[in-house]
Amino acid sequence: MSETLVMIGSIAFVVLGVGHTLAELLMSSPDKLPEAAAATVTAMKETRIAMPGRRVSLFMMMRGFSLMMGVLLVGFGTLDLLLPAEVALSMPVLVVNTGVAGLGFALASRYFFAVPIVGTLVSLVCFTGALVLAM
Repeated sequence: MSETLVMIGSIAFVVLGVGHTLAELLMSSPDKLPEAAAATVTAMKETRIAMPGRRVSLFMMMRGFSLMMGVLLVGFGTLDLLLPAEVALSMPVLVVNTGVAGLGFALASRYFFAVPIVGTLVSLVCFTGALVLAM
């Protein structure tokens, strides 16, 4: 049962990461957005901020963070799926997975919409269940 819970929680991370990355790449171009949102994207592209070593637009900062988030979700979930069962079900890994899923759920609940909230909740419930069963 614990192995199945970890697998479902990990797959939820991978699905969220792939979906997030595809949405970022396919839906953030101004020609695919409502007029007001397109104007915001244009303004973000024109607003540059100084970062150590370079100046970047707010849009590129947002895009970079967003793509990195998607890639890290895919990587984290995939890593969990590739771990041998005895490692994936070890207390330290379950605690980290539960903590990451919990923080992800808290952030999603505060800043995002239904899909990431539900996805991170699925991971949190699964990893918490596996953690409880391991105690």
